[in-house]
Amino acid sequence: MRLLVAPLLLAWVAGATAAVPVVPWRVPCPPQCACQIRPWYTPRSSYREATTVDCNDLFLTAVPPALPAGTQTLLLQSNSIVRVDQSELGYLANLTELDLSQNSFSDARDCDFHALPQLLSLHLEENQLTRLEDHSFAGLASLQELYLNHNQLYRIAPRAFSGLSNLLRLHLNSNLLRAIDSRWFEMLPNLEILMIGGNKVDAILDMNFRPLANLRSLVLAGMNLREISDYALEGLQSLESLSFYDNQLARVPRRALEQVPGLKFLDLNKNPLQRVGPGDFANMLHLKELGQDPLSVHLLTWLCP
Repeated sequence: MRLLVAPLLLAWVAGATAAVPVVPWRVPCPPQCACQIRPWYTPRSSYREATTVDCNDLFLTAVPPALPAGTQTLLLQSNSIVRVDQSELGYLANLTELDLSQNSFSDARDCDFHALPQLLSLHLEENQLTRLEDHSFAGLASLQELYLNHNQLYRIAPRAFSGLSNLLRLHLNSNLLRAIDSRWFEMLPNLEILMIGGNKVDAILDMNFRPLANLRSLVLAGMNLREISDYALEGLQSLESLSFYDNQLARVPRRALEQVPGLKFLDLNKNPLQRVGPGDFANMLHLKELGQDPLSVHLLTWLCP
């Protein structure tokens, strides 16, 4: 259950991580940073131990020099870095996770990732990014997780994600996007999780997500959506979890939901639904959990008499 019990899963992972002791990594460490061997979970939730350099919250304006060559996870969150050059990270041949969240990047092109073909996870959330040009992440052929949420993105070029064919998770939520372009997703054939809520998109158009045949979870929460077109979910043949939480839907998007018959979890909470009937979910034979306040109990009774 991914959609409605996510907080429980996160709490469990956090608890499990906290129970594993952190081991000192005895290497020359940059001043004020911490070098340790820490628990790490891959984008597919496999447990690993990663050699970690933690330079969070140090008021840095640049990547520290002479980082340990064996660094796998580099944490640079909550600093004031505005640019990363290839020479600053190119010698870290084992780097798999890079956290640059809460810094001062305004242009993705100010991060040169060409020397990081082995990187799996990249965090750029809570910066000041306003646009993504074509090939913004060139050189990251192995990337599986990309976090761009809570920026100020208002424009994404059609081929911004070119080269990211192995990406599994993309967070674009809480930006300034006004439309969704299906061309973005043509570059992402293996994407499984898409978070794009919190953008004031006017409408979800027909076949907006059609290239995403492997998508399992889609979050469209907090977008002020009033209507979903009949074929908005066309092509999402693997979709299991869908959230329309906190929108302005006055009716259940029945025709659109017919395009995703394998759906298991559906969240319609915080929508001003005026009428809900048992026929709205008649073809959703795999649905296990439905959120709609305050009618959830009645709906589940219709679904599972």
